[in-house]
Amino acid sequence: MPRTNSHAVVLGAGIAGLLAARVLAPRFDGVTVVERDELTDAATRRRGVPQGSHVHGLVLRGKRTIEALIPGFTHDLIGLGAPTFDFAADFAIRNPFGWAQQFPSDLYAVSASRPLTELVIRRRVMSLPNVTALTQTTATGLIGGHGRIDAVLLRTPGSAEPVPLPADLVVDATGRGSRASRWLAELGYGGFAETASTRMSVMPRAATRFPRGGRPTGRFATSNFSADTGNHPQDTHIATADGHFGETPRRTYPFRRLLIALPTAHSAVLVRNDQR
Repeated sequence: MPRTNSHAVVLGAGIAGLLAARVLAPRFDGVTVVERDELTDAATRRRGVPQGSHVHGLVLRGKRTIEALIPGFTHDLIGLGAPTFDFAADFAIRNPFGWAQQFPSDLYAVSASRPLTELVIRRRVMSLPNVTALTQTTATGLIGGHGRIDAVLLRTPGSAEPVPLPADLVVDATGRGSRASRWLAELGYGGFAETASTRMSVMPRAATRFPRGGRPTGRFATSNFSADTGNHPQDTHIATADGHFGETPRRTYPFRRLLIALPTAHSAVLVRNDQR
């Protein structure tokens, strides 16, 4: 049961923030999601999610976790055009030893663009009666003392000064741009260690449209891993190059040159069929 007159504030309306709001909704009288971007009822890219235009795929554990919180999530995604695929049979992986063996399995996952995934989650979470959103609103600090946080300072386009929003709990889901450590230090709380589980750099994507009937078959038949609500036709493939742990592809090769240089003919076909 929620506490009487309790209020939780979630900073950030990305996937993490929306799922946090879903978890908090049964436990608080009200949950407010604060987002500096404008949120629409469409699968549109947001300035606050710069990686949103790249290839996205929801792994099996992630799908199951979201489905447990939002029953029908997978059904909604598929209904909007997201393809499903078998990780072991349909996902082509090439390592220094050659192509990995492919075989049928029960590891079925669903793939969708980041904007579409967010849209489906956002529709379901924002339909909860005690969850509201403040959009085009920026958190600028915290108010608190004596071991607790009492409010979040918010600035809207029309406000001259930040306005406090009372909160019994504040969840920071703003990602790597978070300023929570600085805000807490300003209140006298310090010594927080920050760790990064993965460091990855991503190059600008390339959208490649194949002629009708000219899509790859066999191993690459399901390579359209970025469905959304109409931004990419079904004959469009999206290629993304990324580097890990200090490797930065864009500093080594231009994007198309990098894909052509990879030891697989398919990446070169993707680039050479680019009809943008």
